[in-house]
Amino acid sequence: MKFHFIFIFLTMVFSYILLHVYFAGWLIKNFSLTLQTGRILRLALLSLAFLSPFTMFLRRHCENIIYEYICFFGALWMGMIIIIAFSIASHDIIIFAAKKFTSSKYLSNLRIAAISAAILIIIFSIYSAFLVPNIKKITVTMPEFPQNIDNLKIIQIADTHMDFPYNIRQFEAIIKKINAAKPDLVLMTGDFIDPPMTCNGRIIKAVKSLNPKFGIFAVLGNHEYYQGYEKSVECHKKIGARLLENEIFQFDDFQIIGLNDIKATKMTENDIKKIISKRDKNKFSIIITHQPLFFDVMAENMDFFALAGHIHRGQIFPGHIFAKMIYKYFYGLYQINNSRLYVTSGAGSWGPKMRFLAPTEIPLITLSKK
Repeated sequence: MKFHFIFIFLTMVFSYILLHVYFAGWLIKNFSLTLQTGRILRLALLSLAFLSPFTMFLRRHCENIIYEYICFFGALWMGMIIIIAFSIASHDIIIFAAKKFTSSKYLSNLRIAAISAAILIIIFSIYSAFLVPNIKKITVTMPEFPQNIDNLKIIQIADTHMDFPYNIRQFEAIIKKINAAKPDLVLMTGDFIDPPMTCNGRIIKAVKSLNPKFGIFAVLGNHEYYQGYEKSVECHKKIGARLLENEIFQFDDFQIIGLNDIKATKMTENDIKKIISKRDKNKFSIIITHQPLFFDVMAENMDFFALAGHIHRGQIFPGHIFAKMIYKYFYGLYQINNSRLYVTSGAGSWGPKMRFLAPTEIPLITLSKK
C-alpha cells in the first residue's frame, strides 16, 4: 500500500513537469517559432514548473504583501498549466481524429480555439473558487437513528484552507450562511487553516457566532499537522470547537467518534478497530474524520454515519482521475451494509485558488429515522 502511494506521487510530479515540456513543444509546433525563441520558451516554462513547489516552501514567510502575491500566483500557475495542457491535448486529439475527414486548412484555427478555451476555463475556475459555497441539502434515512432527535440537522465545515486575508472574508460569508441554516450540530473535518495564516480575532469571532444546539466538534486534518500540532490544538480551543483526537463524546441518544488524520498519524486498521470498540453499542454513532479511509473496515464492525473530506472532488479537472486512483471513496454519499459515509468537496481550495468541475459546498445533512 505504501509503495502504491509513493508511485502515484512520483507519477504526479513527473507528469507535472511533463506538462510544461508538452506545452512548450505544442507552441513551437503550432506557431512555427524560431529555434532561439523555442529555447527561451522551454527554459521559461521549465522555470515555471519549479515556481509552484518553490512557493510551497515560501508560504511560511508570506506575511509580507509582496511574498503573498508571489505565493498566490505561484500556486495559481499550478492550476493554470493543468487546464492549458488539458485544452491543448483535446485539440491534438480532435486534429488527429479529424484529419481523415477534413482538409488541414480548416483545422488551423483550432489552435486559437484551444488557447481561447483554456483562458476562459482559467477565468471561470478562479471565479468559481472565490464564490461563497452554496448550502447542499442532503437527507439520509437510517432506521437505527434515535427517534428522540429525528431530523437532526448537521453542518459540515471541511477544507476551508484559509491562508490569506481574502479567505477570511469568504469564511465570514460561509458562517453567515451556516447561521441562516440553523443547524443542530456543526462538525469540522479538518484542513481549517494553512500557513501563513494564524488563528486571528476575525476567525475566532466568526466561529463563535455559531450557536448549534449540540455544539461544535472538530478533528485534525493533515494540514493541521503541517501548520503545527500545538498551534492547531490551541486554535480549536480559541474558536470554541471541541477537538476529538481519537475520542468519543457521548450525548444521551448518540455519540460522536472523532478520528485524527489517518495518514498523518499513520493509523492502522487495528488502531481504528481499537478506537471504535470503545463506543457505547446502545447509542447511534456519528464518525468524523478527515480522510475517507477504512470505511469498509468500520462498516464491518458497526453501523454509523460518517463525514469526511480532504479530496476536494479533484478540485481541478482532470485531477479527478488521479484522486480516484488514490481514494476509493471520492465524493458523495456511500453505503456499506447499514452504514453511510458522505465525502464532501469542501468549502475552500488548496494551492491554486481555482475550482473546475468540482464546486465547493457546505453540506447540510439531515439524519432521519423515517
